[in-house]
Amino acid sequence: MTNDQQTPFIGAQVFIQPGQTRADIERWFRLLRDSNMTACRIRMHEEHLHRPDGSWDFSLYDYAFEMAEKYDISVFATLFPYEKAVWPMTKYPLSKENLDEIRYYIQTVVSHYSDSTALYCWVLQNEPGSYGAYPHSDLSDALKAEWIDAQPAASYLSHGYVQQQAFEEQRFQRYYTSWFLAWIASEVRKLDPKHELHTNPYEIFANAAEYDFVAWRNFLTIFGASCHPAHHFGDFPRRQFSLALSMNCEMLRAGAGKLPFMVTELQGGNNTYSADVPMCPTKEEIAQWLWTAVGAGAKGVIFWTLNPRAVGGEAGEWAMVNFQNKASDRLLAASSVAVALQENHKLLSAATPLESSIYLLYAKEAFWTEAKTAAGTDEKAEYEGRKTRSGIKSVIGWYGAVTDLGLSANVCEMAEFDWDSSDHSGRTIILSHQIAIGSTYWPKLRHFVTTGGKLIADGLTFFFDENDFSVMQTGFPLEDVFGASLEEVRTIAGDFSINIHDDPLALPAHLFKGTLSVSTASAIAADADGVLATRNSYGNGVAVWIPSMLGFGALRLGKSSLCAFLTAELGDSLTTAPIRFAQVQTDVTMRVMRSGSSLITIMVNKSSGPKKINLQFDRCALSPNVLYSNNASTIAGADFVILPEETIVIEWR
Repeated sequence: MTNDQQTPFIGAQVFIQPGQTRADIERWFRLLRDSNMTACRIRMHEEHLHRPDGSWDFSLYDYAFEMAEKYDISVFATLFPYEKAVWPMTKYPLSKENLDEIRYYIQTVVSHYSDSTALYCWVLQNEPGSYGAYPHSDLSDALKAEWIDAQPAASYLSHGYVQQQAFEEQRFQRYYTSWFLAWIASEVRKLDPKHELHTNPYEIFANAAEYDFVAWRNFLTIFGASCHPAHHFGDFPRRQFSLALSMNCEMLRAGAGKLPFMVTELQGGNNTYSADVPMCPTKEEIAQWLWTAVGAGAKGVIFWTLNPRAVGGEAGEWAMVNFQNKASDRLLAASSVAVALQENHKLLSAATPLESSIYLLYAKEAFWTEAKTAAGTDEKAEYEGRKTRSGIKSVIGWYGAVTDLGLSANVCEMAEFDWDSSDHSGRTIILSHQIAIGSTYWPKLRHFVTTGGKLIADGLTFFFDENDFSVMQTGFPLEDVFGASLEEVRTIAGDFSINIHDDPLALPAHLFKGTLSVSTASAIAADADGVLATRNSYGNGVAVWIPSMLGFGALRLGKSSLCAFLTAELGDSLTTAPIRFAQVQTDVTMRVMRSGSSLITIMVNKSSGPKKINLQFDRCALSPNVLYSNNASTIAGADFVILPEETIVIEWR
C-alpha cells in the first residue's frame, strides 16, 4: 500500500508479544500476503521494549517490521506507552512527570522506526475516549486553569433568569482529549514529518460527546474507528450490526470532513470471555461488514486480530486464525472480498458514497444533559426513553427508517454541519430528541430554514440550552421558525400513537407526549389533549415539529409508519434520488456509491428469508454487472431476489 492508494484495502492486527518465535511472526505476515491483505497494525508496547534496567530491546518488533517489508505489508504502528493506571485513566498522562516519560517513549520509538520502508502510519493513541473520566493531577489542573481563562463570558440573561455555565467538567474533558492527541502528534512530527497520523475513537454511540472531530482535523491526516459489534453495538440487535456499522462510519465520515477515514479495528474472531456480548462473527457477517464499510466510504479495514495474544486480557480470543495458525472461514471470507476489491481497482478507486440530502444531527450538550437528568439503567421498559443515550437511540430509529427506503443519511454533530451555505434548498435536517441545543445554533437553524431547508424536530428537542436551562418557560427562541411553542409535556408510560392529518398511518411514539401552542403554523396532528404536530413555512423553507419521541417509537414498535411519514416529507429529494428501493425493505441495507458514470449498490439481506428487491432509478433503468456475491446470484435487471445473509455488490452502468 502506498500513500496515494485510493482502492480500499483490508488488513489485520498482528499482535506481537514476547515468547513468540520468528517462525510464528513470519508465518503470520506470509498469511496476510496470501490472504490478499496489504496492511497490518502493530501495538508498540513499551513494556515489551523498555527493560527495567532502562535499556531498550527492539529485536522482536524489528523482526516484525522486517517481515512486513519482506511480504509488502504496510504497518500502522500504534504508540502504546507503559500504562501506569487502571483503564480508562490510561487515556491521559497522570502528571507532568508522566508526560515527560511519554515524551521519552515517543522520541525513542518514533526515531527507531520512522525510516522503515514498511511504516505507513502512526496511530497516536489506541481508542481515545474514557466515558467522561480523566485523572486529576498537576497537569490537568494547570491545563484546566488555562482553559478557563481562555473561555469567553458565558453568563447571559433570559427574561430575568441568570444562566450559569454548566458542564464545565465535560467541556474541559473534551478539550483535554483533543489537547493530548495534538500534543502526541506534535511530538511525533518533531521526528517524523512524512508519515500519516491516525487514531481510532471507539464506542461512538456512547462516547460521541467526548470527541471534537473538528479540532482533530488540525493534526490527524487519516481518521479511524474501532467498530466491535460485541463491544460497541449494544443498542442494536445482531441482525442490525451492518446498519450499526454503516451509521458508525457516517459519524466518522462527517467528523473527518475532507480527510479520509477507515475502520481501524473490526471484530475478526470469537470473544470467549471479554466484551459485553459473547459472539463469533460468521463468514457471512465478515463480508457484510467489509462491504458496508467500503460503501460508507472507508478507505480501509483492519481486523482485530489476525493472531490471538497468549497472555493478558483477551488471551486466546478475537483471532482470524485457529490455534494451528490456519486460516478460519472468516479470514477466507475477508480474502475473497480483498480479491474483489483488487479486481475492480479502477472502478473502486474512483468510487465515493452517494451524497445524501438528509442530515441527522446530534448535540454533545444533549449527551451531557441526559447523563445528568436520566434515570438509572434499572428503569422499567415502559420508561426506556428516560435512560441515558435516548437521544442517540432516537437518531438510530430515524437512520433505520431512512435505510429502509434505500437511502442513506448523514449523521453528524451540530458543529460538523455546513451552516454557512447561502442556499439550503433540498436539504433536510432531522433533530430527534436532542434535548439540549446550544444557543449558538439557534440563529444557524433559523438561517438554514430561511434559505430553503426543511427542519424536522421530534421528542424534547430544544427543551434545554447548553447550560441545562429550560428555555420553554421563558419564550422559545425559535418560535418564529416553527410558528409554535411548547405548551406542555405529558408522560405516558409505554407507547402511544400520533395520527398525521394527511396520512392515515399512525406514528408510534414513546413516553413523552408534547402539545403545542400555535401562532403561525398549521396543525397537522391533534387529539383531545391539543395540537401534537405542526408545519410552518418560514422564509424559503419549512419547519415541522412533533414533540413526541418518534425515533424511539420506531425502534420499539417498527419503522413502517415513520417510513411513510418520511416519504411524504422528503418529497422531491426522494423521487429524484438516483437509486432507491421502490418499496420499503426491512432488514435489508443498501449503500450506494458513484464512480464516474456508474452507480455501485452494496446490499445485505439480514432477514430470515429471501427478499425480492425492486430498484427505482431517477431516469432509465441501468445495466447491472455483479462485482461480488457470496451466493453467486445472477442479476438480470432492477428486479431480483437476494438470499438470507447474502451480500451482493452491483455496478449499474
